[in-house]
Amino acid sequence: MQIFLSLIKYVWLSKKFRGFRPRVKSAPEWLILGNGPSLRLIVADLPEEPSNMVFCAVNYFCLSPEFIRLKPSAYVIGAPELTFLPEQTIPEHILESKRNLYKTLSENTRWPMTLFVPYPTLGTPAFKKLLSSNPNLKAYGYNATPLEGPAGFCRFAMLNGWGLPRPHNVLIPALAMAIRLKISKVRMVGAEHSWLRTLQVDDQNRVMLDHEHFYDSDRQVGHMIHSTFRPRRLHEVLQKFLYSFQSYWVLAEIADKQGVEIINLTPNSYIDAFKKHAFSHEHFR
Repeated sequence: MQIFLSLIKYVWLSKKFRGFRPRVKSAPEWLILGNGPSLRLIVADLPEEPSNMVFCAVNYFCLSPEFIRLKPSAYVIGAPELTFLPEQTIPEHILESKRNLYKTLSENTRWPMTLFVPYPTLGTPAFKKLLSSNPNLKAYGYNATPLEGPAGFCRFAMLNGWGLPRPHNVLIPALAMAIRLKISKVRMVGAEHSWLRTLQVDDQNRVMLDHEHFYDSDRQVGHMIHSTFRPRRLHEVLQKFLYSFQSYWVLAEIADKQGVEIINLTPNSYIDAFKKHAFSHEHFR
């Protein structure tokens, strides 16, 4: 039944396309820069443009001063408000953040960089304007259709671009792109995913948790927002966590079958699907 449901989702929600091999800076290894607070412990020590590695940034990373210094060659955007949602449906303060991100990418990307975005994003006026404003920016679409079913079906479908394991966090499409590009070694930093230890429900039944990112100047305790921009209820928050951690296990199994090594270098990370190593500057030698 899950296979049939996924096929229906593919037919209705996915855009058919040829298998892609984007022109990303050639390197045997990717370092995916998650935006978790632990990244600030090492980001200043990361070398500029290491010869053996591609930096892959995600979502709001470009708003950090480290964007210009590290010059990521790959950039994955997954948040719906940053991609294909109609701007008239987005609250003004979130829309302002999106405009700021697009403006920063347009004005500050002075090196070749490949953007990976959900397919519908490629056709939006704002994204078309972004690409036309800076010749350094190239874009490739990915299908974010959620895939479910037996392991063999999910592997086949993801490798052929039909969709992704439920992409409830931007690291999921980032890892999927690395696997599809046959990157032999993938490392992650800034990927704590430790929201469970900060989760609480206040006296007004508001579900609150810590949203702190490495570029924040203080703690960011607040709601987790639903795709309709209302606060999520507790069961919805826990369901989102479930889907995310489950998707990492699907990706781990696909990566193993493809000969892609994924290692999490994030201290105290809650992601239990990948091997963990302590971060070391030996990774850049």
